[in-house]
Amino acid sequence: EPDMLHPSRPCTKAENKNGYNTFLQRHVREGTPNDLKKENWKRFINSIGTWNRTTQSFFPFSEKNNVEAVCSSGGKMFMGNLCISK
Repeated sequence: EPDMLHPSRPCTKAENKNGYNTFLQRHVREGTPNDLKKENWKRFINSIGTWNRTTQSFFPFSEKNNVEAVCSSGGKMFMGNLCISK
């Protein structure tokens, strides 16, 4: 599989073949609050069990398609989460 972690070295063997799914699992979660209310975020963080990570970032779940479509302007989707140059 192409190495998505080191784009300066295209077409090399990937060390982490599950990096993309890990990214989605950590940053694009169903139930992500749509507001900045501390209580809602506290409940959400506790429900997913990531309270021990000091810094966390999330995309609204409604943006999942946009996150999946990220493939820089110099590439196009090939298959699944793989991009190829135009």
